[in-house]
Amino acid sequence: MLTRLGGIIAPIQSLYLSTTTIKWPTEPTTTNGLVDLLQVYPKRGSGSGADEIKRSQEITLKTRLSLTTAALTDPQSLLWTSQSINCTGVWAERPEICSLQTSGKSFENMTLLPDPFLAQLPPDYSTRVLRQYLPRINSTARRDRLTESEFPADCDSIPDAFHVRYAAVNPNSWNGWGDWSSSVCMPANMTQSPWQATRDRQDFSEELFLSISFDGTSYMPVNETPNRQKTLYKITLHTTAGYFELPNYMNGELPGPLLDYDPTKHCGDDCNLQSTYR
Repeated sequence: MLTRLGGIIAPIQSLYLSTTTIKWPTEPTTTNGLVDLLQVYPKRGSGSGADEIKRSQEITLKTRLSLTTAALTDPQSLLWTSQSINCTGVWAERPEICSLQTSGKSFENMTLLPDPFLAQLPPDYSTRVLRQYLPRINSTARRDRLTESEFPADCDSIPDAFHVRYAAVNPNSWNGWGDWSSSVCMPANMTQSPWQATRDRQDFSEELFLSISFDGTSYMPVNETPNRQKTLYKITLHTTAGYFELPNYMNGELPGPLLDYDPTKHCGDDCNLQSTYR
């Protein structure tokens, strides 16, 4: 009897009811080694001055090594874009972007990407049924040619500014051919970092001035004075940093937009509290 009744009810239920798959977390896992923007600022009294100097020196050495060995064509596994790129729809009309699926993203083709930024996890990372947030950074550099009057005067005397000068003399030249010099100036207060200890969005700019000069050409007639050539540049770096929601089941496995405020204000029951562990 029950079997017959079930056979009658099942078809009727299918007419008025539908099934939906609901995914729910059972046991969260932790990804170690990620840096919170608040974590890069040591707490007061957490370390000695010698420790901070040593940490700063290590960062300088690592940055110098990375710049020495880096190339624009190197694949960047941590380079994100806010939109999903595939070879269908609107991207089919942009073959140069569509080709990045196979050739890979690098700093050389970064300008082709819609809203590119760097994060600490690869772009295919997903938090599945949990909502979590991660810092993201985007820096854009601009180069401008300057006149002599636009270059900062007496940069070496500006308080707390950064100034260095490198020069070399060609020992095989009697008239100065091959001599060169380079001056670098950052007139801002270099004792204060432009970064803020906050999870809110932050935007700032940094300026670096370059003065490059060299004497002579590849051919110099005897007894002729070398022709000194001097070029002045201003390099402006605009940086934007903040947090975004990682791809997950709820947002269609796509990265969320850059948030204006601390991600903890966006966390609900499906989001573990964002925190930092020193």
